[in-house]
Amino acid sequence: MAEALGYWPWWAGAFGLAAAALTHLFLLRKPLGVSGAYARVIALKTELEAEREERAAFADAQLKASLVEETIADMRRSGVPEAEIEALAATSTPAPLVASRLPVTAQLVFLFSVLAGAFASAALSGRLTLQWAPGGLQPQLFGAGAGTVAALLGGGVLVGLGTRLAGGCTSGHGLSGCARIQPASLLATAIFFGAGVAASFALARVLS
Repeated sequence: MAEALGYWPWWAGAFGLAAAALTHLFLLRKPLGVSGAYARVIALKTELEAEREERAAFADAQLKASLVEETIADMRRSGVPEAEIEALAATSTPAPLVASRLPVTAQLVFLFSVLAGAFASAALSGRLTLQWAPGGLQPQLFGAGAGTVAALLGGGVLVGLGTRLAGGCTSGHGLSGCARIQPASLLATAIFFGAGVAASFALARVLS
């Protein structure tokens, strides 16, 4: 059925999603998540200020770690007892290898790439159409006027609230979280997929 509609087979989609999630993890050292990236881009000004503060703290930690390393090396050259050197090393905080906050510009590029990839995929498959009128089941369920617009807006708001309350979306929990066997992600994924299956059966009964 999927192939007849011009979509990838399920196994190819699985490999594609896995490749995207692993590439994101290895390049950015952060698990893939769309809703978190979107939330950070929306709060762009706050995120940029937080980034500047973290960069300053990160540079300060790196400087302190370098000073401790140089001090220890100088103490060893001067013949200071190893016990004193170990005591100094034990009281020093190791410098972080990377900053914990992913640059918000990377999140912007990621979200733009998601949109560009969807656009390119639709264009290459010959299924790209631009239209204002909603298609599919929307007109059957809510009509073709303000009811459909209200349903779409309300659904979008509910999805946004749900992802924030759950701490992630289908990509964050379903891909990244489940791949790392995170209990919260396994539970969240079971709930939203179960709700989707239940809703599809309910719609099938209503429309039959």
